[in-house]
Parts: sequence; structure tokens; C-alpha cells
Amino acid sequence: MRRSLVCAITIGVVTSWALPVFASVTATITDAYGDPNSVSVLPGSFFTVVVELDTTESLVSGQLMIQADAPDVFTLESVSFDNVVWSNDPADVLDPTPQTLNAGNSNTSGDIGTLAVDLVNGTGTGVIDFATIQVSVDENTLPATYTLDVVDSIFGNTDFEDIIGSSGVSYEVYVIPAPGAVVLGLIGLGVVGWLKKRFLPCRPD
Repeated sequence: MRRSLVCAITIGVVTSWALPVFASVTATITDAYGDPNSVSVLPGSFFTVVVELDTTESLVSGQLMIQADAPDVFTLESVSFDNVVWSNDPADVLDPTPQTLNAGNSNTSGDIGTLAVDLVNGTGTGVIDFATIQVSVDENTLPATYTLDVVDSIFGNTDFEDIIGSSGVSYEVYVIPAPGAVVLGLIGLGVVGWLKKRFLPCRPD
């Protein structure tokens, strides 16, 4: 069963469940370098991305899942909450690493979360880095374009009310062939061409 940090801090502070409030928190996966929403990688390699929040409410907790569009391609290797407004205390953090990022809405796919350091004033509003995550690419992954998305995000504000988050644009991962595979492919094509020229009979003029 999915553990909820939002529910955990709500219980004991209020005596009844509050309905989600109408506020805006958008979670987007962005790259720390270069293009903000895509990366090119080799099979068997690693890459690092940031989950960024754009919020109109000051937050005291956050929890979300990272979902892939294909199974058994990506593994969540590590997660850290580097922004000083979020707690990195193991007692406050949901850290399922290492964990395969599944395709489809799955409660076993990259469930991460933490509490704010200041549970009275929260994180403040605006654009806030939530988590830095390292992801590995399976070495047998075929070259193609894959996507990662934030799903099932939920946050708590300073009134201990739940806010259902929304997802920003998908993060695109371009898995490209290893250079050696390209070279071998070209050599193979060259050999085929040479054999055709060497052994096919010449056409009469």
C-alpha cells in the first residue's frame, strides 16, 4: 500500500479529513544541463534530472511518482532533496531506490516524497526544485524515444490541506545506438557491397 506523507502529517493535526483545495502545483521533470526537457543517452548509461515544482501555495509536504512509458527500460538509482526547504532526513523521506520505473499507473513506480524543513511556514511559492534523481538505462534497450512523467502527485499546504498536483510536459529520453554498433553496421554494409561487386557477374554492354 502506498504510504502518504501528506496523510501522515495531517493525522493528529486535524480531526477530520479535508477535501483537496483548489490551488496549483505543477510538477515537471527537467534536465540540469542543456535542453530543459530531453536528453540523449546510450544503453547502459546514467543521467540526472530534477523534479521542479511551480506552486501557488506554500507547501509542507510532497509526494509523487515517476512513470516511464515502457517497462524495464529505466531504473531509479538515487533520489536526493537538495533544496534547503526540503528535508533529507531519512525519517521524513520516501526513497524506494533502486527501483524499476514501470509503464502505466503503478504504485511501485518511483514513489518519492519528503516533508518541508519548516512545517509552519512551508516552502514558499513559485518555482521550487523538489528532488534530484539519477536514472539508469538498461543495457539492452533498443534505440528509440522514451518518456518519463510525474504522476499521482499530492502535496500538503501550511493549513494541512491536500493539494492534487498536475504534471508538466513529458521528459523525453533519446536512446541512441552505441558508436561501436554504428561502425560495425557500416562495416557490414561495406562488406556486402564489396561482395556484390566481387562476385556478381558483369552485365553485358
